[in-house]
Amino acid sequence: MSTNVQRGVAALVVALVLALAQPAAAVAPSASVAGPVIGAGTAATAVSATAERKPRRWKPRNGVLFNNPVGSGPAAHAINRKILRAIDEAPKRSVIRIMSWNIMSAGGVNALLRAQARGVKIKVIMADVNVELIDNPWWRDLVAGVRRENAGRQQWRKSITKLCQRSCRGAGGEAHGKYFLFSKTGRAKHVFIQGSNNLTTAAAINQWNDIVTTNNPAQYQFAVDVFEQALLDQPLASPYAAWTSPSGLTTIGFFPLSGAGSSDPVLTTLNGVTCAGATNTRIGVTRIRVAPDVMRHERGYAIASRLRDLWNQGCDVKIGYTVMGVSVSRLLRGPGPNGPVPLQHLVQDFDGDGEFDRYFHLKALAIQGNVGGNPGAYVVVNGSGNWSATGRVSDENFGIYQRRKYVKQYFRYIDYWFHNYPHSSAPRTASGKTLATGPAAVAARRGAPGALDLPIHTPDTLMTVEDQLVEGVDPYAQMEH
Repeated sequence: MSTNVQRGVAALVVALVLALAQPAAAVAPSASVAGPVIGAGTAATAVSATAERKPRRWKPRNGVLFNNPVGSGPAAHAINRKILRAIDEAPKRSVIRIMSWNIMSAGGVNALLRAQARGVKIKVIMADVNVELIDNPWWRDLVAGVRRENAGRQQWRKSITKLCQRSCRGAGGEAHGKYFLFSKTGRAKHVFIQGSNNLTTAAAINQWNDIVTTNNPAQYQFAVDVFEQALLDQPLASPYAAWTSPSGLTTIGFFPLSGAGSSDPVLTTLNGVTCAGATNTRIGVTRIRVAPDVMRHERGYAIASRLRDLWNQGCDVKIGYTVMGVSVSRLLRGPGPNGPVPLQHLVQDFDGDGEFDRYFHLKALAIQGNVGGNPGAYVVVNGSGNWSATGRVSDENFGIYQRRKYVKQYFRYIDYWFHNYPHSSAPRTASGKTLATGPAAVAARRGAPGALDLPIHTPDTLMTVEDQLVEGVDPYAQMEH
């Protein structure tokens, strides 16, 4: 896309795009008075006591959360609303830290500026490609607002916005992490939210995403230390970092995947799988569900090879993907003792031009069965990193959770969309005539006299007008994000 076209599209969208719905105010619990009410005086006293009782403050719920971009407003915006609510509930003198590969949400920017105005210190990191390659008025508004509010404040109270040219803690890649840290929000402290969700409108209505919320103090401090390293934007000799809870049931970590102790969380988990002998599945076979946005290059091929082996050995495997390398596709679709690995292309293309208008953005693995010598294991791996060469060298976050509830949630979500994904439609004229599909046909129609020249955006820079999609997405342009 030419620079002039990009600027024109961005200017049009800026004029029309609406902010995300703002989070609702906390609702007070119902007023019920225990004990009998005897006489007007006692009733009046009870009512007075109820009136003086302060509303119970909001607390972010720990655990897994998904969105549904083809669902209702609340379903589509479920993750973004939770993040915005956490920002709005952060009290004076608390600190919010955010790394988001892209920030393109008027609601998100406004919430951050409101927080800063009431005395919250905000620290926000974004990849510089999202101002260098595209027009991003939301980021400009955030930077300008932070600068205005910082005026006259002591240095230690000033908020920070930061662009990293490549990965903040490495020498290549990008600042691709997607995590949110709150020293306090509502009634909760030490809140850590991580997953596949950028702070963009596209994350709600163009993408299927996931997050996991926790509030462990030691885990939180570990993530804060990594964030503060990223804020310095200096390459580290050993940027890989991981923390495991004393119980061993939770691990969180950060890429780039290099240096002492570095270990690919996806491949390492899969290498511990045995297909037979599962005690927590109906037929004694380990079940695996995979939802990688991107699986390609050497890293993606290594993961695909292990999945292929496990399928050949009898594991129950299903893979839903957005972008897959040619060699990876041939490997998984090729012949074997159990046939091709079950695959589902989880994208939606509205006009048949080969450009994705909605797509799965998760980077998730869920396993139920025999893992690491435990025949009744439940393991989820999620995060921000694509299973690719770029994912290895970028700032990424991941979580490994050995929790039955989490695994069941991921299985239900992935299985549902694997079998019920909204299908793409062939384009039609106003009279109902089906048009030819494919890039060449669409390009010809776009070039015809009087044709509407639809803009093409990279995935996380998709724009919307009143929650309606501006079609479409170039599937091969920056699909790492």
